[in-house]
Amino acid sequence: MKIYKDSWKIYPFGENSILFFTEYCFLNNLLDNRYLDKKKKLIKQIHEELWFEDKYKDDINTIENWSHDNHTALLCLFKKTYKRLPSYVEVFPVDFLYRTHPRDLIFYMYISNNKLLKFVSFWFLWVLSLTMIITCLQDYKYRNGLKILKTDGKILTWLRLQTVNMPITKWICNKIIEHKWTNWYYVFRYYFQQDDNHPIVKTAKKAFHPKDI
Repeated sequence: MKIYKDSWKIYPFGENSILFFTEYCFLNNLLDNRYLDKKKKLIKQIHEELWFEDKYKDDINTIENWSHDNHTALLCLFKKTYKRLPSYVEVFPVDFLYRTHPRDLIFYMYISNNKLLKFVSFWFLWVLSLTMIITCLQDYKYRNGLKILKTDGKILTWLRLQTVNMPITKWICNKIIEHKWTNWYYVFRYYFQQDDNHPIVKTAKKAFHPKDI
């Protein structure tokens, strides 16, 4: 992964490049629980290059725009790597706060360093838990009038559950995935268009040991 010094963009360009990088790191961390510690230098370089005042601004010359998926993934990466979010991190994405799902706002509050926000979030964790369980239960969604299998929300749910301590929710979601997909590997594989050569798919295969492959 190449980081361009003159911008916050990361190569290879893609709408969810940070999301994919976080998925790759978390999957490797299942295989080696010191993986994130070993990658701290790279992660530090990423957030130093990423985090600047205008990162959310849409610009006609910007190839990649910041998405709420990227934002959630980046906070997960910071939280799991450093245990606390860096002090300069903008937890609440002001530029697209108006279109942020309440589930994500609760999650952002829960992992923030602000004790008051964390306390308030405890009263709404049931909402976060319920929405993640529903996401795992949902089979399909509609995009541009097409009915497609819903996997992107499930992967975001997996990232959240790797980041925070919600054992009951995690157990329920794992059981749902086992029932509907056999295990998480097949969720990742379908999302990446069943490309067995994709590094995330290959790593997920090692992490979840699908029995019939």
